[in-house]
Amino acid sequence: MTNAALIALTAPEQFPQAAQARLAETAAAILGESLSVRAGLYAAFLARLAAVTDRAGPMLAAAVNQVASEAQLAGLANAERVLRAAESIFNEAARRAVRRERIYAMRRAQLTRNAWADVALVRREFAETVYLGLDWVTAQAVAPVRILPGAEMALLTLDQDSLVTGPAWNLPELTATLSRWVIVT
Repeated sequence: MTNAALIALTAPEQFPQAAQARLAETAAAILGESLSVRAGLYAAFLARLAAVTDRAGPMLAAAVNQVASEAQLAGLANAERVLRAAESIFNEAARRAVRRERIYAMRRAQLTRNAWADVALVRREFAETVYLGLDWVTAQAVAPVRILPGAEMALLTLDQDSLVTGPAWNLPELTATLSRWVIVT
């Protein structure tokens, strides 16, 4: 993968395109993780994250170029939220795991952190005004990445401080809920 910090320092105008390329690479890496034997209970969730990450790249480019539809912008916001939640899940899985399982969870946390950071940073730095005037209610209904009501409680749980509430999280249930109620079209 390309070094995001190096590109940001040496060629900031190229950062959005580099972030989009990194999102495609990250989506492929997450998909590879989902297809591996070591994915275990996280296979379906990783596959959904790969789809979310893959879909976020073109939406991010459209937002930067100021040509994104309201549905794409809502989908981008949803993708950012899901990727942030996934990072929390894998960080907690790494805290609970030992030996090889810890390494796998740390890798997954790093992949989702990279994807989330690319989406969040580019949106904040290069497309900071795209959400102004967005009709969230109608855009959410047709967004390419949708968070259905069944996932809201899981996302609210994952928004809490993981160091305080993380040990009480039921990770298999949270990942199954997000796999089921996050839709990528």
